[in-house]
Amino acid sequence: MTPWEQMVDVVPPGKQGIAEVRHVVVDEFSARSAAARGEYLRPGTLAQLYVKGGLMMSDGAQERAMNCQAVREAHGDVLVVGLGIGMVLVPILRKAEVRSVTVVEKFADVVALVEPHIRRHVEEAAGKLEVVVGDAFSWVPSRSAQRWQSIYLDIWPYICTDNLPEIARLKRGFRRWLDKADPGAWIGAWIEDALRALKQREQRAERNRGSYGWRV
Repeated sequence: MTPWEQMVDVVPPGKQGIAEVRHVVVDEFSARSAAARGEYLRPGTLAQLYVKGGLMMSDGAQERAMNCQAVREAHGDVLVVGLGIGMVLVPILRKAEVRSVTVVEKFADVVALVEPHIRRHVEEAAGKLEVVVGDAFSWVPSRSAQRWQSIYLDIWPYICTDNLPEIARLKRGFRRWLDKADPGAWIGAWIEDALRALKQREQRAERNRGSYGWRV
């Protein structure tokens, strides 16, 4: 797979309206503390994106692992919903199997803050990349006949099973633009499989609590 790049080398710290990119140093103590919480962080410097003061994403090792499938599946014409700091976008643009990448991002300030640095850093962006401002729940492509071979939905800042209804809704909506003539066509959402597994565990735990209460 195309190797990941450190986003601190791509997008510098900065602010634009409601958006801000910060570079955060993770020391050994912070990495060990994260491990105790079940998170995986390597010591080093992370790039983080904040919108309206809330953390949207960072480019830690765990975050990269959660997005590997999107990079592996990307081919042909690719649609990415959610720009973030461009962590997923950079390796996708570098893939020879990718002809074009269209990114839909809700916040114009995020686009203004991040896109110019992606274009300067990734030479393939000049011939492949289009970034448009739009809301995932209402955006439609400008060309009604447009179809993509790969579609990736990545707009959620937190790991939460409450995201599953939105994932299902967006996949239903965006599936109409998936190229059904391509046997390898793929549509996916950020950690959807992990969220479904987590939801099943929650449901089992709830049933077990109910059963225990009944026996008592």
